[in-house]
This record gives sequence, C-alpha cells and structure tokens, in this order.
Amino acid sequence: MKPRITLLLGDRNGIGPELIAKGKALKAVFRRLYGATAEPSLNGYVTRLANEASLRSLRTQGYCDGVGAMFGKTLGMQPHMLAGYLADQPFSDSHGLSVCEGEERLSASR
Repeated sequence: MKPRITLLLGDRNGIGPELIAKGKALKAVFRRLYGATAEPSLNGYVTRLANEASLRSLRTQGYCDGVGAMFGKTLGMQPHMLAGYLADQPFSDSHGLSVCEGEERLSASR
C-alpha cells in the first residue's frame, strides 16, 4: 500500500501538479513584490508559516487527530476543490496577509 502522501501528491488524480502551479505563482508574486530579495523573503515567509503551524500543534489538544482527518478528506478531492476546502479551515487566515493584499501591492507598484 502506498503512503498517503504519495496518494495525495501523485500525478494521477493527485494534487501535486496543482501545488506545483500554486508554488510557482507564489514565487512569481514574491519576485514582483521583492525583486532581488524575493528568495530570502519567500523563505522567511514559509519559515514563519511552518513555525506558526508547529506552535499550533503544541497548543491545540487533538491537533494530530484533526490534521489526520483533514488530510484524509483531501485524498478524495479533485485538485480544483483543494483551495476552497482549505480556505474554510480555521487556520486559513493565519498567514497574516489579506487575500487581496498581494495583488493590491502589485497594482500599486506598476
């Protein structure tokens, strides 16, 4: 039996290609926003998100069970459903940016 992460990220009915596309889009936003410092800025942003998730896991009773259940739900999803599902989760606004903030900053810099 394949590990669950392989099933989730696999090319056939997996969300791997969707995550890769979203990752490329995020890198492009950081390049436009931060120019030469895009890579360290993105690395810092991702590190902050990971650290906040780690702290949530320590502070939240039943965290692993909840994340396991959420992960299980994603296994049956079509890739286009993932963003909407994750947007409905309690942690979805923990990144510190409004949904449109990146685009507003891009528009202002043009």
